[in-house]
This record gives sequence, structure tokens and C-alpha cells, in this order.
Amino acid sequence: IGVRLLRIASVTSLITREPIGWSVQQPERRHVVGSVIFGASWSVLGTCPGPLAAMIGEGKLSGLIVGAGLLAGVAVQPVLKRQRTVERPRVELSGAVGL
Repeated sequence: IGVRLLRIASVTSLITREPIGWSVQQPERRHVVGSVIFGASWSVLGTCPGPLAAMIGEGKLSGLIVGAGLLAGVAVQPVLKRQRTVERPRVELSGAVGL
């Protein structure tokens, strides 16, 4: 709701002076997989990555586990992104039966 109100008020970002807005896209497989991993991790550990620094500062083991998972995700993301952007051969289906 807040972003919509900013957009209606024609508010611009403080740094780039671009209008506040967003683009809508259909969820892709990667969004669903990422959401499932995030949700499963959150439910198993019973903690959110938001207060990570506070958890580590308090000496909680869950903070170290969440931090390790966070760093692993950051490290793996570029590799997965490269794999997604590799050009895949296109398959011509116009000659297939029924198409």
C-alpha cells in the first residue's frame, strides 16, 4: 500500500530522482523454488534472517546457522544465475503433430 501511495503522489527516489514504481512479472520456477527453500529454512530453524546480527551478538547457535545459510545462498546465487543465462538450443515444434 505504501509504494502505491508514493507512486500516486509522484514521489521520486532520493538518490536517482527516478519515480517510485515497480514492474509486475509472472512468477517463474526460480521464484517458487527460492520461496520454498526460504520458508522451509525459516520453519526448521524457527528464525528469520532479519535479526541475524542480534542473534550472533547474543551468542545464539541459530544465528550462526542462519548466517552460514545466508552466506551459502549468496555464494551459490551467481553460479545458478550463470547456469540460467547459458543459451539453450531452441527446439522447433512447428512440425510436431497437432501444432
